[in-house]
This record gives sequence, structure tokens and C-alpha cells, in this order.
Amino acid sequence: MGITTGWRAMRTNGVDEKYCTGDGSDYEKFQKWAETVPYTLRNPLYHWTHLELQRYFGRK
Repeated sequence: MGITTGWRAMRTNGVDEKYCTGDGSDYEKFQKWAETVPYTLRNPLYHWTHLELQRYFGRK
């Protein structure tokens, strides 16, 4: 996932800047991204996220 593309999706979804580029913890930022993913359906971000999860965590 392109980092700036992910931030754009999060901002569009109403996520506070603290969780995009601010001082939120890595866990909080991941949680906010996870909340955003369902809204990226039919967008390459949705598919890239699932590929990343599958690659690093063995999730399908």
C-alpha cells in the first residue's frame, strides 16, 4: 500500500490526523486503518491490504 494513499483513504473516512501522520501509537494507527479497510472495497487498497495480511500473518 502506498502510505500517502492509505492516509488519504483514512482522512476521507474521517480519521483524525493523529492516527494518520500524528503521534498516535502504532497500534492505534493500525486499528484506524483496519476500521477504514472495509470502505476501500473495489479499490486496490482493499486488495493490497489483504495481500499484505496474507504475506506477513498468513491470514486469508
